[in-house]
Amino acid sequence: MKNVARPASASARSARSAQSAQSDTAHQASGRQSAQSDTARSARSTSDSAQQGAAHSASAPAPPAADHLVTLQVAAPSHGSVHVTGLARFFPAHTVHVQRSTAVVAGDNCELRSRDHYHVHRVSVSLDPLLKQGSPGRAALHDLLEDHTPSGIARFQQTMRHLAGPTEHPDTQTSLPVQVRHNTWVTSATGVQYGDESRMNLNTHYLVEESELPIVELLAQDKDLVRSLLGAVDEPQAGPATEKFLRDALHSAGCVDDLALLDNSRDLSAQDTTIFGLFGVDIVHRASAATVGTGNQLRKDMQVHRAGVRTGTILADLDRIRQQNPVPGPAVARPRPAPQTQHHSTARSQNAPRPSGWSAPSRDDRSSRPGRSLGPF
Repeated sequence: MKNVARPASASARSARSAQSAQSDTAHQASGRQSAQSDTARSARSTSDSAQQGAAHSASAPAPPAADHLVTLQVAAPSHGSVHVTGLARFFPAHTVHVQRSTAVVAGDNCELRSRDHYHVHRVSVSLDPLLKQGSPGRAALHDLLEDHTPSGIARFQQTMRHLAGPTEHPDTQTSLPVQVRHNTWVTSATGVQYGDESRMNLNTHYLVEESELPIVELLAQDKDLVRSLLGAVDEPQAGPATEKFLRDALHSAGCVDDLALLDNSRDLSAQDTTIFGLFGVDIVHRASAATVGTGNQLRKDMQVHRAGVRTGTILADLDRIRQQNPVPGPAVARPRPAPQTQHHSTARSQNAPRPSGWSAPSRDDRSSRPGRSLGPF
């Protein structure tokens, strides 16, 4: 019996051990379920937080992209320039006031095309810089007439380049930042366009009576023109060398660019466009074209209609140069004065003692002699 009971007690202990193992397994399973539930709650919490952050970011306005910033674009006439003063370049404006301008566009994704037409009626070339008394140009011309060598021509052209000075063309167009929420005011403008995705074409015509090109700029660039000038001045009067100089001057004047032609126009006054910015207000004055908004395109170009070069001024100036620098002609022998005859000395010394044997000639003999008659004694 004892032997039978031992296996039974061992079986009971085995059963209790199995139940204990099952209980531990159940506890572990419940721990895993609790961990999974905590992970799920954490995930839901993270998802809720993300959704709340997305809701907040959707409600806040997104900053504008770099290519969608609000800008103020201003263009001056082709013969003018744009000057920005004040604080306009440092602080975006909340108010833009455009005054006395030609075309103004306020909106987004708009296009404004502006073209300036210049009609030049007369083009002339002046030699005045080489004719003024005491001027460096006249002194350089005098040295050139004394030295026709290549080195003399090079020194003359160097002086002409110094007199002409550097050619600088200021900016005719600029762009400034503007705040997203801004106000636009336009007064005394020829054409105004409000609204998005608009199109405007602008053509402005300028009439120029005369454009006078200074000879120093042409001589500084063209060595053949300098040689032609020497040949024309060396002529006593207008001839083949003068005609060649006129042809070369017309060719050089025809190669002058349009901006240089406008710079020497008498009828075009310098029209400057100004932008003054202070305390968030940009004031635009006398603009040819202006746009305010995002994604706008402002395109500016010009066209010059020029007439032929007139030669009357050049011929008159060449005559003045010839008068100031006369060409030496061949030496001409001057006639010697006739010696005084004995009759003159006798007439002046009538009271002098007469030699013996002398007798006064008769009237007939005196009148028959050649020469001027001395008259009766």
